[in-house]
Amino acid sequence: MDLTMEETILALFEQNPDVAFSAKEVGRRVDRELFREDPNWAKPYLENLVRQRLLVTDAYGYWFKAREEDSPTKYHQCIHESAKTRIYG
Repeated sequence: MDLTMEETILALFEQNPDVAFSAKEVGRRVDRELFREDPNWAKPYLENLVRQRLLVTDAYGYWFKAREEDSPTKYHQCIHESAKTRIYG
């Protein structure tokens, strides 16, 4: 089975749920050849995973697996509940 880069990166975070990684560390662990060419190759993939709410990042440039309560489904449920409260009082 051929995994996409995002799936491969996400698998790294799922194997190490309590570990923070820098973008360079992710790039080195996932694909050493790409890392030698461009040490920051993983950053666009990480940013996309943050937009999907599968990863979170901190001010120091470390990336973490998103907690269950930060998942997209939970986020949309909160928005839905908020909208229902506004509409129906």
